[in-house]
Amino acid sequence: TNACQRTQMICKDSELEFINNCAVLTQNFPCEEGCGHQVGQEIPCYVHDARRDTAKQCLVTDDAIPSCSASCPATTRLCACVPQF
Repeated sequence: TNACQRTQMICKDSELEFINNCAVLTQNFPCEEGCGHQVGQEIPCYVHDARRDTAKQCLVTDDAIPSCSASCPATTRLCACVPQF
């Protein structure tokens, strides 16, 4: 959400489904340990915290509805920024 605001855009929850896949994440993050499936509203994301069992993975979800307002200190989000209308 903050990243979108810095570019005069907004993050839209309904657009997150279009970036919730490994192909998009690997274009934006290193995903050194590949992609994994997890449950959480902060997904899609990249796990940068080396202490996590999912460290260096890009995470996607099929079981949760992602939310732009969700966050986790162990991850870096990929948000769906769209123009403000």
